[in-house]
Amino acid sequence: MKPKNYAYSLIFFLLTFSAFGKVIIYQESPADLKNRLPYISQAKRVEIPLKQAPVEMIRVELEKLIGESLNHEAEAVIPLITHEEWRMLSSVLKMSDLDLIVEKEKMMTKKIDLRCIKKITTEVKDKKEVSWFLSFSSPELVKVRKQIWRKFIMNGGLAEDFQPTRWSPNVTLGFNSAVFSDEDKMSKDKIDCEIELKSN
Repeated sequence: MKPKNYAYSLIFFLLTFSAFGKVIIYQESPADLKNRLPYISQAKRVEIPLKQAPVEMIRVELEKLIGESLNHEAEAVIPLITHEEWRMLSSVLKMSDLDLIVEKEKMMTKKIDLRCIKKITTEVKDKKEVSWFLSFSSPELVKVRKQIWRKFIMNGGLAEDFQPTRWSPNVTLGFNSAVFSDEDKMSKDKIDCEIELKSN
């Protein structure tokens, strides 16, 4: 029996935006479950590609609720290794090392659980910038990061330079700034849930 692909765990989800008293129902067709997104090796990061349609539906509804159009990415991905982390890891590791770990650990089959929507608010040149994220939890993906950490140490890296457990899986929903690259802040800082999500 093949492991259930977490990328489609949004099937038959009833998403409750309790902060706004709004309910969104999303239902995938059985055919969608067969369309698995493959892992693609990147130059400076490790990402887990998710299906775009469920994320897009949540973003569109979020825009209605907050009364604001958001800039957004063209794809839905969970950063397993962020740009900032890769700059440090690349001192002793090659991307091929990470790709081998991803394959050995079967990263694309790891279970994740959808938690809530979170928000980051920052002040840039007297302008309030807000970014919205889908927040997930995944102890199994943390184990993959620990394998990367072990390889990093074996190759001469300092154990304290990379913190595998200081990470929270997330997908960018949207943001109101022209340029956004705050996945490191989202991953490493404790941020409370802004909008609750519940499954039916």
